[in-house]
Amino acid sequence: MNLTSHLVSPLRRSRVLELARRPRFKRDLRVLGVVPSTLDVAADLARRGAPDGTTVVADGQFHGRGRRGGAWISSPGHGLYFTALVRPAPEGRQAALVSGAAGLAAAEAVRRVTGGDARLKWPNDVWLDGRKIGGVLIETSGGADSYAAVGVGITLVPPSEDDAAPGVAPLGGLAFLVEAEPAREALCAALMDALDERLEWAASDPERLRAEYRERDALKGLEVVLELPDGPVSGVVRHADLADGLVLERPDGSRFRVQAALAHVSQVVRRES
Repeated sequence: MNLTSHLVSPLRRSRVLELARRPRFKRDLRVLGVVPSTLDVAADLARRGAPDGTTVVADGQFHGRGRRGGAWISSPGHGLYFTALVRPAPEGRQAALVSGAAGLAAAEAVRRVTGGDARLKWPNDVWLDGRKIGGVLIETSGGADSYAAVGVGITLVPPSEDDAAPGVAPLGGLAFLVEAEPAREALCAALMDALDERLEWAASDPERLRAEYRERDALKGLEVVLELPDGPVSGVVRHADLADGLVLERPDGSRFRVQAALAHVSQVVRRES
């Protein structure tokens, strides 16, 4: 496709604020150039007393990171790199709901802006047409002044083979998977609104959030391989839930349940016939 200037030009804070409708993440929006990581910037702001709703968006990152210590390639202008502060930090089952809320918000933002049928690969990778285009990483700090830094990355232009992170599944590029070319400012505003809405559900109507998660599950009926500390386990996904975890049906007919903190999906083998 022919990328136009609004994909690679710097983000305009004024345009994001104009497009966003809900107030929580508009109150203190920081739109920056190239930073080490929006997670790092947001954590530093939190330690200096930044309130709930403080949001950091960067044009690029040179130390972006994903789950399990992986790198997140963040070339300037080629993605949306976003972290929002949530206070206080969620605990227990609520932490899983907040993580799911962030993934669902990213999927919803993609749908609103492009019409693409974005779904979630358990627990919170954003998929479109079978390709990963986004992910979520949440880092927390406890104590009396606790916070969660909710990081979201959405890739518009995939990294080149030379830049791709080693050992990480290749990223798709949203700009190459949808007909409507996605403007980052619109995507950012939609993410802010959708995250605010789903965090409200997590707090007051968790069943609504869990129901949406099941509707957007990308893995149901697929045969997958899970990587666990004791070795891989394969089976067909029968159920994926924010609180209950992932349920596999193994070849012998037995069921296996695991939480996201203990495993990740390393391979999608095939669609069940």
